[in-house]
Amino acid sequence: MAEERPDNEAAAEPAKPDAPADEPVQQDAVAAEPAKQEPVAAVPAKSEPQLEPDMPLLRIEGVAKKFGNFRAVDHVTLDIRAGEFFALLGPSGCGKTTL
Repeated sequence: MAEERPDNEAAAEPAKPDAPADEPVQQDAVAAEPAKQEPVAAVPAKSEPQLEPDMPLLRIEGVAKKFGNFRAVDHVTLDIRAGEFFALLGPSGCGKTTL
């Protein structure tokens, strides 16, 4: 069972040292000087190579892969151009990962 206390003892805070209100409180830590920044050399931006409008970003040409007697991929050719969204879909075992 909790002991009841009078209202003046309910939330006693630790005593703080008395300091006159007009005196600033001194800090023990010295203010650190801002870090000096090293000059950074200007690096020219790399220009991206100019692509011909019909030139593919990725070309797969004539790819074939066999596992023993099983032919997983048979002479696949594929071009993917800039701006195209490409997804390779198919059932399990059709050669997506192999390609």
